[in-house]
Amino acid sequence: MRSLFLTLVLISVVTVAVAETPASTGQPKAVPNTLCPVMPQTPVSMAIFTDYLGTRIYFCSEECKQEFRNNPAKYLANVPAFAGSDLPVPSPASSSLSIGLVAIIGLTVLLVLAGVTLLVVARRKGDHE
Repeated sequence: MRSLFLTLVLISVVTVAVAETPASTGQPKAVPNTLCPVMPQTPVSMAIFTDYLGTRIYFCSEECKQEFRNNPAKYLANVPAFAGSDLPVPSPASSSLSIGLVAIIGLTVLLVLAGVTLLVVARRKGDHE
């Protein structure tokens, strides 16, 4: 029973880690932006950032960070690492779909492992009787 619990915890941790890992484009890390992509005349705070397609992007405020997350395509031209780039810009819906799909797959694996473990435990109990 303890091994079942540890297995379930491990699968849950891996599922969350995979779901929250940003997709990498193979693009090298760029020099940090110094101006906010949402308010291009405003200097950024190095404490306010988000990671997008493997690149850390800094903002002047939490509001700007949220605005960027809501519509990254609108502001990517203001980020030096993406300016003039032909990189595909995933929509928030497709990113949410990817995270949801990973979570569903993780939970499915979790349920299958739990079922197999229960079958093994039931057979062992049957062998002892």
